Amino acid sequence: MNYKLLSWDTKFFNIKTGRIIPASLQENQLVSILVEMRKEKFKLVYWASEQQNTYELQAYSSMLADKKTTFEINLQNINLDKLPLPKAKPYCSSFPFSQLEKLAIQSGVYSRFALDTNFPHEKFTALYKTWIRKSVSGEMADEVLVIMQNNHIAGMVTLAIENGVGDIGLIAVDEKFRGR
Repeated sequence: MNYKLLSWDTKFFNIKTGRIIPASLQENQLVSILVEMRKEKFKLVYWASEQQNTYELQAYSSMLADKKTTFEINLQNINLDKLPLPKAKPYCSSFPFSQLEKLAIQSGVYSRFALDTNFPHEKFTALYKTWIRKSVSGEMADEVLVIMQNNHIAGMVTLAIENGVGDIGLIAVDEKFRGR
C-alpha cells in the first residue's frame, strides 16, 4: 500500500485523512493511488513530493497548499558564545499560556491550514492551540523556549530532538516585537 490513514488528523478534522508515502511518483502512479484512496472515501490527502510537479490533477481537486524548505546547520562548526542571542528560557506554567497560544496561532498564519480555504478558520486555530498544548506537555516537543519582554512572551520556539537531530516545530515572534 502506497498510503496510510492518519488517525489523529481524521479524528481532529472529522474527515478521512491520509498520506501518500512515496515522495517521488510518476503522474500515472499518483493518479492510481488517488483513485484507490477516493474509493476508500478519503477526503483529505497529503503528499510531500521531493520535486515540483506539473501534474494535471484538477479532477481530484488537488492544489499546491505548501512549499517547505529545510535548513540544516552543523552546530559543531559554530561558536555559539559569539552570537548575539537573546536569553531564552524554558516555558513554565507561571508564564501566561494564553500568550503562548496566540504565538502558536501567529506561527501558522502562512501554513496550509490557514491558507487552504477548505479548512475552517476555527479548525486552524484549534490545531495550533492543540499543537502548543501538546508541545508544552512533552508529547510533541522536548522543549518550549520563550523570550520574555516586560512580563510578556515576545517569542517562542518548540524543539524536538530525534536521532541527534534537532527539529523546530513552531517558531514565532509576537507581532508587537517583530523587526527588532
